[in-house]
Amino acid sequence: MFRLVTPVILIACTGENIIEKQNNSAPLVLIGSHSDGAEVLEGYAESFRATVSDDNDTFNELLTAWYVGEEIVCDWTEVS
Repeated sequence: MFRLVTPVILIACTGENIIEKQNNSAPLVLIGSHSDGAEVLEGYAESFRATVSDDNDTFNELLTAWYVGEEIVCDWTEVS
């Protein structure tokens, strides 16, 4: 009994598919209302101010959120 062995030839795509890498720099956030390490009292309303900018996105596309550690205290909203 004879076995017929058929060679398998794999042909890869040889076209050049170039994907351009796009740099996306981190947004810049400057907190202006409190200094680092400032203490606030629990149970009292506190106002915070920050300036946000991003070289890759327009002002209308920016969203912000405030966290205390891992806990979100002001959910994602448009920058105003």
